[in-house]
This record gives sequence, structure tokens and C-alpha cells, in this order.
Amino acid sequence: MFKTECKLKTEKKIYFCILCSIIGILLALVFNKIIINDEMEHLRMSWLVGHGEVPYRDFFEHHHPLLWYLFAPIIMVLPHNILWSFYTAKILSFICVLLTYYIIYLIIRRFLGGAYLAPYFFVVLFTFYPIWYGSSLFKPDTFSRLFYFFGLYLFFCYLETEKRSCLVYCAINFTISFLFLQTIVFSIVPLAIPMGFYLYKNPHKITDCMWMSILPLIILGGCVCLLVFTNAWDEYYQLNWLLNRKMLSVINPSGSVIDVYIVGLLVALGILIWKYVKHLLSDYEKILGIIFFTEFIQHL
Repeated sequence: MFKTECKLKTEKKIYFCILCSIIGILLALVFNKIIINDEMEHLRMSWLVGHGEVPYRDFFEHHHPLLWYLFAPIIMVLPHNILWSFYTAKILSFICVLLTYYIIYLIIRRFLGGAYLAPYFFVVLFTFYPIWYGSSLFKPDTFSRLFYFFGLYLFFCYLETEKRSCLVYCAINFTISFLFLQTIVFSIVPLAIPMGFYLYKNPHKITDCMWMSILPLIILGGCVCLLVFTNAWDEYYQLNWLLNRKMLSVINPSGSVIDVYIVGLLVALGILIWKYVKHLLSDYEKILGIIFFTEFIQHL
């Protein structure tokens, strides 16, 4: 069973930081009157799906389609006006971000030493305008992150409680996250390292992994069958995997771009390394260290 640091009493300033962050995103949501290309893209694809078009076969796309299928029924019942669709999509994105915040708070409170760490987390990551702006966007990334963090929370719950149901629900959430955004797989796969270590220490738990795999395999198998049945499989594979792999060399021919998020990753890695040297690092923080490191490599 994994160890955790002692939980400390919740401080009032965490609520102040969360409130400031929420207000910031809400202001970005209200005052941003520009529909960026990505948002228009996903609104358009939702509209096409709502009119019976099949992704990849009938129109070009290189993202996973779950967002379009979920938003298509909504966009079809709204008045035929772009502003109705746009602000409805933004409101749903805002609600999704709020839920993501709450799940991150639960992870910090339960597994990372107590709620006293949460204010610093929100100050570093969620009190800057670029983050507010990005959080208010209607994109698959926003919804994928929600299910990813909920899956990560359930993964930690499994390591703490050893309840099989936590691992099963964790796998379902990761699968849904992947159906929103294919690149999230690079944040899911690294979790195989701590899971492998856990199974090495507890070989009798291998049956939990078998149960964990059943529903994701059924869901993904059903998606593959749907793509094959609609004659969209070949285009899906070419556009979502082969094309996306080649796009990096076209968009960025120089080879690497250092973006603003690398700064946050370096800070997080630095803190984890310092705690490791001081022998203060919990097992859950070690797992986050693996995730941060692989994320850093991806950004490079």
C-alpha cells in the first residue's frame, strides 16, 4: 500500500486563490469576443456531424471525434446563430474547467500532503491570463484533461485502498480522455511504470489489471468497428496518426520550440528533485515526477 504525507488543515487562502482563478477564467470567457480557429473548427465539425456527416470519410480532420458527437445534438437544437453555439460551447468548457480544478484540489488534499499545497499550485498554474484564456477555449483538450485528472485521482485511490473498482473506473476515464484527444495517451502510458512496480510488489493483484482492461477494450473495439463500418478507418489512421506525426517537422522545421509551459514543468521537477534529496518525497509525488518528466520530454 502506498504511503502518503500527513494531511494538514485546510487554509482559507486556498479558497481565495481558487476564487481568483475562477473569476479570471470567467472574465476571459465574457470579454473574449474573438472566435479562434480551433474553436471555429470544432464548432463546424459538430455541426457537420449533427447533419449526418462522418468524420474523416466526409471531411478532413486530425483530432478524435468524441467532442463533436457530444456537442452535435446541442448545436442542432440551438437557434441557427453562431453566437448561441459559441457561448454555449464556452459555458460548457468553463464548467469542465471548474470540475477539473476541483479534482486537482482533491488530489492535492488527499495524496500530496494536504490542502496547504493547493494555494501555491493555483498561484503558479492558474492565475495567469494565458492559462485563463486557454481554459475558456472550446477544444477537445479541455474535456480530455477533465477525464484524465479524474482517472489519475482514481489511480491514486487504487494504490491507497487496493479496491479493484477504482482501477476499473480509472481505466474507463482514461479511455474517455483518449477518445477526446489522442495525444493524451503520452500522459497515460507513463503510469505503466508505477503500476508495474506495484504489481511486482503485489503479484496477486494481476487479476485487477485483467478486469481493468475489459471495458476499455470493449469501448475501443466498438469505436474501431464503427470506423470500419462507416468506411472511415483508413482515413482515420492516416490523418490522426501518420499525418500528425509528420506535422511536427512541417510546423517546426528547426527541431524544437521552448514554450511557456516548460517553465512550469521545470519548476515542478525542481521541487520534486529537492524533496527527493531531502527524503521528503511521497510515492504519489514520485508518480507525478514520472508524468512531469515525460511531459517535459514531449515539449522538447
